[in-house]
Amino acid sequence: MPTLLRLNLEQFRHEIDRASLPLVFQDAIDYAKRAKLRYLWIDALCIIQDDEEDLSREISAMGNIYSNAHCNIVAAAAADRPVGLFAKGRLPHIPRPTIEFQRKDFSCHCQAFTRDTMSHNDIKLLRRGWVLQERLLSPRSIYFDDQLTWECSELVANEIFPEGLPGFREETPFKIQNLLKVNDIECPSCQVVHVERQMYDQWYKLVSTYMSCQLTYEDDTLPAISGLAKRFNKILNDEYLAGLWKQDLPLALLWFRKTSPKGKLKRTAPSWSWASTRWEIDHVFRLESPTIVAEIIEAKIEYQGADIYGKVTGGYLRMSGYLRPVKDTTSTWEMGCPSEFREWFDDGYSKRGKRSVKGAFYFLLAYRPATQVLSYCNPKKQKTVVWEPARSLGLILELVGDQTDTYRRIGAFAHPLGKHRSEEDAKFVSAFSSICTHCEVRREITII
Repeated sequence: MPTLLRLNLEQFRHEIDRASLPLVFQDAIDYAKRAKLRYLWIDALCIIQDDEEDLSREISAMGNIYSNAHCNIVAAAAADRPVGLFAKGRLPHIPRPTIEFQRKDFSCHCQAFTRDTMSHNDIKLLRRGWVLQERLLSPRSIYFDDQLTWECSELVANEIFPEGLPGFREETPFKIQNLLKVNDIECPSCQVVHVERQMYDQWYKLVSTYMSCQLTYEDDTLPAISGLAKRFNKILNDEYLAGLWKQDLPLALLWFRKTSPKGKLKRTAPSWSWASTRWEIDHVFRLESPTIVAEIIEAKIEYQGADIYGKVTGGYLRMSGYLRPVKDTTSTWEMGCPSEFREWFDDGYSKRGKRSVKGAFYFLLAYRPATQVLSYCNPKKQKTVVWEPARSLGLILELVGDQTDTYRRIGAFAHPLGKHRSEEDAKFVSAFSSICTHCEVRREITII
């Protein structure tokens, strides 16, 4: 496949031989002409592939390219087979029977259909990390697969459901306009802090989705989401720190790995950033507004280039808080264990559910007091009020070589505390089962 190189730059400026292009590119040209679009952007033909400076510059600008495009053409059918945009296969006529549901004085009519007649989210191409921001930032996308699918901020439709997919829901909104919507954001009486809190939560929901996608090169972890970060920062006006936001620290540090790691990882960010991993992640109790006890003294990132949203070469956090050694030498994880005593390690456990924690430390970031919540977990499924136990939340650290007070993150913890713990939880003793924030000495540490 022809690609733009320094060697053929002048030739490509003059002319690109259409016959030498893959069928999918030729079809994209035809589509652009039919839609009366003057310009067509194809990465392989618009970015000099063997010029690091041009690659860095254009990757940094991709967010603007997607945002200002007329539409995003998704060659879904060509992702894993040598075909063009216009797949030859056509969907057969699929009946959509209407079913009536009745119960006492209530009745409704619903259409029955199989999931694969309406969903395009299983398209292999959409599992690629770079495609997520392309999909969200573009004002509209057209998917060329066995059927055509249209996606914009107001509608998702296909050939079977041209008026829109019925009852369609997804955790990640389809367009950045939806993702940046915040409840009550236009309400003059709402607090700015409330709006910012929702925006940070939206960002980390997006990060969780992004980390379930695939990247060919681990170095692309931050660049492949940089366009979205820039759009978020137009609202947040915050300092971006390798995937985290400074004003959201230290809560932003409470991420954990959801899936078992596969193979060795090349670290491309400081250990405290989710970008230092390539596993699916989530965040610990973000919606419960815990009381923060750790303080950020200084945050510093070393960038590989001029783009502060792109690749990084290092960084550190200087923090003040409460540090205690891990007394046990082994941490154990059991499948199906009802205990809420949680310790997540960034590089996982052994196949037997064990790992060494010798020489490790707990660093307390926040705690959440015991709270009353509604529960239906009883034999009669009746609404009851139960107590959620208090929890201490923080990081699991290890010393870096012979350095004093310099640590590397190896995991996160959430330990239930107090009298509302379950019998299973009571078997474990938290390092912070008791702490006096007024009388205990705080430690200043550096995490790299």
